[in-house]
Amino acid sequence: MDVLWSFGPERRREAFDALVARLFDDDGRRADRSQTESETTTPRRPLPETSHCEVLFERQTGDVAEVAVVICCRDDGRVIDAALDGVLAQTAGSLELVVVDDGSTDDSVAVVAAWMAKNAPRFVAVTHLRNPTPSGLALSRNAGFERAAAPLVLPLAAEHVLAPGCIASLRDALEASAAAGTHDDDPGSTAPTLLVRRSAWARCGGYRPVSPGDEDRAFRSALAEDGLCIQPVGDSLVPSPSAG
Repeated sequence: MDVLWSFGPERRREAFDALVARLFDDDGRRADRSQTESETTTPRRPLPETSHCEVLFERQTGDVAEVAVVICCRDDGRVIDAALDGVLAQTAGSLELVVVDDGSTDDSVAVVAAWMAKNAPRFVAVTHLRNPTPSGLALSRNAGFERAAAPLVLPLAAEHVLAPGCIASLRDALEASAAAGTHDDDPGSTAPTLLVRRSAWARCGGYRPVSPGDEDRAFRSALAEDGLCIQPVGDSLVPSPSAG
């Protein structure tokens, strides 16, 4: 995973900017080897810690999707169907879906399995993972990010339903910028919908095990500590709570 930042789009942009700066610098010819190395070396955090998952179901087409949606659930059998249907209804056509079950004791595993059996062909790739014992949201999300192949990842709570154009709007905004991620900008939302570059997730060390409910805040702080910015894109993309 450490190659994601070394060779991802953000790193290529940094390298290009450094090259342009040297080409147009009158004193560029005097730059020595140590200066060149400092411009092309990016400090890295340890790789994200993940849970130890077992694969319950996997379907791959061999292609790489534009965006992966990672849903972590624990005893969410009553609501996760609606969240999955919301992903299926997205106008963005090239999607990967990863569901990580964090040791549910209800019917969550069976609900997701039945849904995937019916709808998996609608995705570029689908994976159902399960933690044999609960590992927490942070490590479960990291496991989902690690499993995903798409360069952009949207972490989604099992009780949230995305508006149909949410992923397409976030994707278009992110692809038009140099930001590490984009999110809807609604001051009334406690957990804005976030789309983030997988390379940025790897560089900042991913989600960290913190107090339950603080995982998103800690992740954004980790991105900020590495100078990776999140760009707001509007106020109409907040996920709505699932009915039922």
